[in-house]
Amino acid sequence: MVTVIDNLVRRGRAWLASRKGIVASGDALSELQRQFFLRLEFVAGSEKSFFQRMLWFPVALSLGGGVYFSLRTEPNGVVYASLIAGFIAACLASAFTPTRFRGLPVYLTILLAISITGFCYSAIRTHTISSEAISEPLDRVMVEGWVEDVSGTDSGVRYLLRVHAISNQDIATMPRRVRVTARGGEIYQPGRFLRCFASLNPPPRPQLSGDYDFERQAFFQHLGAVGFVFGNCRAGRLADQTGVMDRFKARINAERRELAQRIAVTRSEAKGSALAAALMTGDRSFLSEEQQEDLRGSGLAHLLAISGLHLGLAAGVFYMGLYRVLALIEPLSVRFPVQKLAASGALLAITVYLLFSGASISTQRAYVMLSVVLLCSLFDQPILSFQTLSMAMIAVFIMTPWAVTTPGYQMSFASTGALISVYQNGFKPSGKGQGSRRLQQARLWVFGLFITSLVAGLATFPFALFHFDRAAPLGLLANMTVMPIISLVCVPLAAITAILFPFGWEGPFLGLLSQSLDWVLSLAEFFNRELEADWLPSIGRMPVASFGLLILGLLFGVVHGISQRVIVVVSVIAALIWWVSRPVPVLIQMETGRLFVREDADWFEVRSGAGGLKPLRFADVPTRSCRDGCALPLMGGGFVSVTQEPFSYDVIGLDGEQLSIPADIRADGFDVFHQGDSFSIKRHKHPTCRPWTAGWEACKTAE
Repeated sequence: MVTVIDNLVRRGRAWLASRKGIVASGDALSELQRQFFLRLEFVAGSEKSFFQRMLWFPVALSLGGGVYFSLRTEPNGVVYASLIAGFIAACLASAFTPTRFRGLPVYLTILLAISITGFCYSAIRTHTISSEAISEPLDRVMVEGWVEDVSGTDSGVRYLLRVHAISNQDIATMPRRVRVTARGGEIYQPGRFLRCFASLNPPPRPQLSGDYDFERQAFFQHLGAVGFVFGNCRAGRLADQTGVMDRFKARINAERRELAQRIAVTRSEAKGSALAAALMTGDRSFLSEEQQEDLRGSGLAHLLAISGLHLGLAAGVFYMGLYRVLALIEPLSVRFPVQKLAASGALLAITVYLLFSGASISTQRAYVMLSVVLLCSLFDQPILSFQTLSMAMIAVFIMTPWAVTTPGYQMSFASTGALISVYQNGFKPSGKGQGSRRLQQARLWVFGLFITSLVAGLATFPFALFHFDRAAPLGLLANMTVMPIISLVCVPLAAITAILFPFGWEGPFLGLLSQSLDWVLSLAEFFNRELEADWLPSIGRMPVASFGLLILGLLFGVVHGISQRVIVVVSVIAALIWWVSRPVPVLIQMETGRLFVREDADWFEVRSGAGGLKPLRFADVPTRSCRDGCALPLMGGGFVSVTQEPFSYDVIGLDGEQLSIPADIRADGFDVFHQGDSFSIKRHKHPTCRPWTAGWEACKTAE
């Protein structure tokens, strides 16, 4: 497309040059033609800059979707009318801008139109989804359904059931899927029909503003209830599911679960076998909590989410392996393009990997990008990475627009875009130097690994701080140490193991794979526990404004490179100033009753007997017990007086005055901030009147 535009621009310039004496100021048609070719020149530029600018299009699309999903209430007609009015105003402003300055306003107007499109498309997709969730807890009901997926081990198994019936529930309002946890008993494979006596609850909403919204994700996954089983589930005798896709998914999930068990159990003496099962099938059930925490704390948690790293390495291994093997077959290599056959084989391999890894959002995203690359090579089309990245972002948004608010979507595309920008614009390694050719290549590979780890870590750093309130400063060193083992040892062994699995010959290679992943887990434990990689103290949750400024700087750095370094630096400085100037809460109570206190730089939870899930940002904070009552000092002064049986507490300021907290604010949850010698309270605001919230039906009735 860029070539066509370039040709039009060149012809337009020649045409304008030949008509210099003909074009008059009053010739409206000639002026219109001249403006048309000027617009083409602005949009096209060079082919490289065009695809870099093109990256703003999916960013604008994602921004529109992100705004829609972040609203507390469902937008009404006034909001959509305001969007249309704003777009019309932008068009008029662009039209009345002087000609020589009109390029940027026109481009910004296009981005505004794309953002509005993303906003409206997200709303349309949301309202076309039929997902029924229970509105109140259901205690001790019989749930019947087919197992779609299973995770966990003997100590606790989670079943995702496609519901057939729930006792005393109307079929019209019955949820499509429920997830229940059973402890002990036989583990049933996907596809089996089960009857479980269970207690069900609506999907929990986020307890803190900006925390992971499980209620929203459950809505889009058609998950209408979560709960636990009394006793054990029992297998029923109802026929298999009637839908072709349902049977196909059940069969794939059953094979996936069996493969994960086969990997983890047959080599159970090696702790790396559990990680091998997670890397090859996406099933983390066999990894202990300590192992997962070591990977998170050392900055290696990206190994658990099957994404571009895994699929890219797998595609590379299969492509190079097939290319080398096919090139040795002379009749085949002479008659057919071997590189295209290798690309086809690699595409087939990552398709199988996609199916058997659970097809998560991150896996789908990476699959789209790699598929575009491999298909371009099949059809002899030039591969431009920014073009591939843009197409992948648009494709993922079209399929799952609600994914734009998830950390995986944001961190994956941020790291990919940053790496593309660095390697295309800034970092151009040279293999020249002293030593043999192999030594130069090894030196270049190590330096490339360092740059890749550094850039990816810096690009995802703001997202980790915003979503998780934590980061691993030693993650760069951990990745520099572990990634050579993953790239050079683990991935080739995993590919060979996968090929030999159908024949039952995988034993020796699976043993080597488990041993190599033992090294990975040992290194993760070393960085997390011995070096305390996760030592970065929290300075308070990053405000949305600071997060937006950091992302703006990152985008300008990725799209425009060092040419816009002033904007990048100013954005980062402004974000940090805004962040550190904001007041930091010293006490947080959730609506479920959980209480979190900040004594110095770190948080801890006061044991209150309250239930519910911990917020994601507080998932790893320690817990303190005050059985006989205690006084807990607060950062900056003051303290919390805690009593038990029944649990209660009072917040005392520096002036000795007790903070008065109304009952309705306690019910919703709140934050406590320092304000001079006393405290101030900020009430938690929860999303209301959204299609995925519990009160949506009442909101529609009220309208």
